[in-house]
Amino acid sequence: MSISFFIKNLKNKESITIEKVLEIGETISQYTLDEADENIEKFLNEKLENFECILLGEEEKSARGFELSYNKENKYYGIRVFTPCSIGDWEVVFDFIEKLGKFLENNKIVNEHGEDYTLETIRTYPYIEDIEYGIQSIEDNLKEKGSEISKIYGIYRPISFNNELLNDIKNSKNSVETFSKIITEIQYIDAFSANQRFYKNNNEEIFGAYTLTESVRTILPFKPSVEYENFDIVKNEDVKFWRLIFVIINGNPDDENSYEMLGDIDYTKFIQNLSKDKYSFIDGEYILVEPLEKNEIEKLYKLLGE
Repeated sequence: MSISFFIKNLKNKESITIEKVLEIGETISQYTLDEADENIEKFLNEKLENFECILLGEEEKSARGFELSYNKENKYYGIRVFTPCSIGDWEVVFDFIEKLGKFLENNKIVNEHGEDYTLETIRTYPYIEDIEYGIQSIEDNLKEKGSEISKIYGIYRPISFNNELLNDIKNSKNSVETFSKIITEIQYIDAFSANQRFYKNNNEEIFGAYTLTESVRTILPFKPSVEYENFDIVKNEDVKFWRLIFVIINGNPDDENSYEMLGDIDYTKFIQNLSKDKYSFIDGEYILVEPLEKNEIEKLYKLLGE
């Protein structure tokens, strides 16, 4: 779900580059390409019209960010805001719309419902109602699908809602503020979000795996399942089992050659044997695992290794 706003390019200026977008936004960052990517300079110099859209936001303030696009045929910029997002997301969007409008010398903004705004009135858009509607949609999605989890995606990591978390939000003093705080804090947890990988064993069975490295604070799913970005690779029903790979450090932590794979264990058994003071839930699905030292990892591997 989302809501889009459009600003016409009245002066028929060329589509701006990604670098110009960031210059206009001032405090804006882009989340489409990793800044460490070797192609980042080429990306920044590309015109916006060459992309379907780019993901933008402001560090420490945006939770989900927003998408910016350019329609070359009709000559307008589109700003797509996710529903629901955080209060901070909306504040960043309003600020960017105002700056983009001034750059384009166009005071008129229209949304996808044909509602007109100006640079002076854009902040009157009923964004609190939009967030409330989105929260209700998450709850409806849980009920209609009969699933345990409903997931939305942030600029850095997904946020999973279950009935317990939703009830906490809805029963709080201000559900919109509580929702905003939760989804924003999750994005900026100082921890590594473990990536899932898929392999085949000698029996041609597909299995999924995560990696946990010595001394690294790590976010893992409590019950793993195929992530959205991997749906085109494998389906949940195709994954026969899940494993956790242990990596230990023998030597200088700054030397990549010091990192060695100790072995892998059954994922479910790892969760069952992980001390409860070593992890906490960050939402309805993911846990934050505090750093495990080498002796703790070796103990678990000796206990659970096969």
